[in-house]
Amino acid sequence: MAKKPPRRKYKAGEIIAVLESCAGNKSLAASRLGCSRNTIDAYIARYPEICAALVEIRETFKDYAESQLKILVREKNPQAVFFTLRTVGRDRGYSERTEITGPGGLPIETKTVPAILTT
Repeated sequence: MAKKPPRRKYKAGEIIAVLESCAGNKSLAASRLGCSRNTIDAYIARYPEICAALVEIRETFKDYAESQLKILVREKNPQAVFFTLRTVGRDRGYSERTEITGPGGLPIETKTVPAILTT
C-alpha cells in the first residue's frame, strides 16, 4: 500500500494572503494552496486571526458589491433599481411580502373565545 505524502503545514499569514487574493472564496484558496476546502475550514476554526481576516475580507467584498450596485442604480439599470428597492427600500413599502403586526411591531393580541354549541 502506498504511503500518503505528509500533510503540509501552512502559516496563518499564508492562508490569509491567499484568501485575500480569492476574495474569501475558500474553494479557490484551497485549490491555489494545493489542499482541500476542509483544510481551510480547519485552519479557520483553529486560528482566530484567520477567521477574523476572512470576516473582514467578506465585508470588504460586500462593500465593493454595494458600490457597484449604486453605480448601476445611478445609471438607471432597471434590475438594479428594482433589487435595491425590494431589499434596502423595504422600510418604505417596497416589498413582495406583507408583514402584519400589532402597534409598534409587537405581536397581534388574540383572544380565544369558547365556541357556543347550539342544539
